[in-house]
Amino acid sequence: MTKVCFVSLNAYKVFDPHSSANIGGTELQMHALATELANHPDYTVSFVAGDFGQQPIQKMGNTTVYASFPLQKTISNLIRAPFVLWRVLRRIRPDVIISSPAGPEVGLLALYAKITGKRYVFRTASDVDCTKKKERDMGVLSGALYRIGIRLSDIVITQHVGQQKDLEKYYNKDSVVIANGYQIPSPTELEKKKDKTIIWIGSSRTVKRPDIFFATAEHFPHYEFTMILSHSGDADIYKQCKQRAKKISNIQFLGELPPEQTNTVLERSYLLLGTSDYEGSPNTYISAMIYGVPIVSLNISCEGVCAQGNIQIMYNAIDMLMKNSEQYEILAVSESSYARAHHDIKTVIQDWISVIRTTNCSE
Repeated sequence: MTKVCFVSLNAYKVFDPHSSANIGGTELQMHALATELANHPDYTVSFVAGDFGQQPIQKMGNTTVYASFPLQKTISNLIRAPFVLWRVLRRIRPDVIISSPAGPEVGLLALYAKITGKRYVFRTASDVDCTKKKERDMGVLSGALYRIGIRLSDIVITQHVGQQKDLEKYYNKDSVVIANGYQIPSPTELEKKKDKTIIWIGSSRTVKRPDIFFATAEHFPHYEFTMILSHSGDADIYKQCKQRAKKISNIQFLGELPPEQTNTVLERSYLLLGTSDYEGSPNTYISAMIYGVPIVSLNISCEGVCAQGNIQIMYNAIDMLMKNSEQYEILAVSESSYARAHHDIKTVIQDWISVIRTTNCSE
């Protein structure tokens, strides 16, 4: 039996919603992959998260979850982190390590795998993971560890061909493209009436461009908008968004919600609005597609409408879909069909199993 260890330091909140961890799409995806793989009889699955005060080892379904180190950026934590992480890995003794998102731990995990003769797979979480931008943003030491990790990784998984090309261009590293995977509800579960609401879902980061969301709500005072904003990112941005939302009468600010509740609100929404400057393969977009919620995106290519950075085109698309039920239905059905064909976790996990088998010399 092959022992596979997933590492995603903020993902503990997906296991325990009461945790103080800050999660995004990456953590949800890593949890989904680990959970699905754990159902396979040939694999023993563990998961390493940060230390948020939980028990050191917990059994969560078929997955064993290990606490590593606190994520607060103190000098003592930075010094202890590599030793704690390696100690946890020595306890688990995985054959294959899979981690996401980008961070200095990528280098630490790759070095551990290289020294112990195990295999390491890095999964990109955003387009900037494949360029030098993420590395520069980390600073000298963390950026160097990240660069080493990419170089030493046995396989890198990218989310789409664009990331694959950038990784080759900027890091001279080949990669394998695997789409994100999700549990696909049955068609009968999706037959719910939509509220005539435009929803925005994102983290508290400038790159998500919540300012454009607010401007859009002000541009369409006769349409209703909903904002789900996670604490992940900058606490000041969260506070600013909460305050600004209060001043715009057609915005319902829900703040951060557990993943299941977020999906419930998304499923009942009419449109998903995306305003990010860049993404990876946005989990929120794919969830919207699964639920038959058309997407209007300012910058990110998608199966919905992409305005290619033109705000007026974005406005026109929103207005058209809110008014034209025939075009709306065509797009909703098209997106849902695409998601079912390309993002079913049952299919996606087979791609991951192929990678694990290729990577793991013990199989």
